[in-house]
Amino acid sequence: MTRTYAAVDLGASSGRVMVGRCGPSTLDLSEVYRFDNEPVQLPDGLHWDIVGLYRQTLTGLHHAGNVHSAGIDSWAIDYGLLDRTGTLLGLPYHYRDRRTEGLPAVHHYLVTGIQHLPFNTIYQLLAEPAERLTAAQTLLLIPDLLAYWLTGRVGAERTNVSTTALYDVNDGDWATTLIERIGLPRRLFPVLREPGDIIGSLLEQTGLDLPLIAVASHDTASAVLAIPATDADFAYGARSFWRSFDATYSVIKAFFFAGSITIISCYMGFNTKQGAEGVGRATTGAVVASSVLILLLDVLLANLLLQQ
Repeated sequence: MTRTYAAVDLGASSGRVMVGRCGPSTLDLSEVYRFDNEPVQLPDGLHWDIVGLYRQTLTGLHHAGNVHSAGIDSWAIDYGLLDRTGTLLGLPYHYRDRRTEGLPAVHHYLVTGIQHLPFNTIYQLLAEPAERLTAAQTLLLIPDLLAYWLTGRVGAERTNVSTTALYDVNDGDWATTLIERIGLPRRLFPVLREPGDIIGSLLEQTGLDLPLIAVASHDTASAVLAIPATDADFAYGARSFWRSFDATYSVIKAFFFAGSITIISCYMGFNTKQGAEGVGRATTGAVVASSVLILLLDVLLANLLLQQ
């Protein structure tokens, strides 16, 4: 049986709604709606126009027509805070907002597996004013926030949560010990959802009658899931950043660079004058000459080998 699905794909500069027809031997994709995603600079910092994103998401789903279900993915890290009544406490901050600059690093890598990134969720929360955290009841990442407005259901999808530096990769849940250690309220972090879980039916006010499904809501996770791998042991992404000629080019550069260093070092060594001063001058001369020649060779080889 062939079914039709809608996918809302939100990027940091634009969003789109795709419709896919899927069956045993069918996979047809078409873009039915695209829109810009522009941040808003307010007096207190850089924010996302989350209300505009909700409106565009809803418009795109209407453009999708009659579909079996829909899902939403987006970029990672950013979030909205809801109070006890479920009301959003201001527009979500943009990860490029500068309020996290200068915050001391939190040692969390052994728990979360996430490198130190000053714009990550953990640091954004540490930069929140105390009164906002006191008023907040729930934290929702961007896809989960839109899902809440569409369905009224609260939850946090696992793949996106794993990017926050607040997820324990060993326990497979929120890093409660870390959260308590840095002084964040545990109540902020909702129950986790799995990709494939049914979030709920769209509310009547949306004008649509279809279920919303929790996809792998971190966009990179959705991309990885789409790879036609036959088992868990596979690599991905290499062709986006690497060509076979890159290996050849690297070997050629290494040959010329190593040869230059060797020849210059030998020449300087054989012509060293007596005494510590002579050795020092020869060593310095070899380093300087090698560095200059490597820079020149790098420019020359790039022009010779990387011409389109």
